[in-house]
Amino acid sequence: MRLMSNVPDNFGRRLSAALLLRGVTQKDFAKRVGVSLATMTRVCSQGHKPSELLFRVLESALGPKTWAYCMGLSDVLTEGK
Repeated sequence: MRLMSNVPDNFGRRLSAALLLRGVTQKDFAKRVGVSLATMTRVCSQGHKPSELLFRVLESALGPKTWAYCMGLSDVLTEGK
């Protein structure tokens, strides 16, 4: 399993903020993207970098605006994708 090296250090905190804004729990989002709650918790709360496959799945599930926020390319977080 390859981990993504270009993920910013604050990716998990930003992902957590995006989920909170949408009113989605880590458990529900993990189920939606097909990973365990433990995996989602490691990424969101413990600062672990996602695998390459999870990285791609998250990008697709979050949409371009939220993805840009999570990746640190934007400081604007909105409710939409």
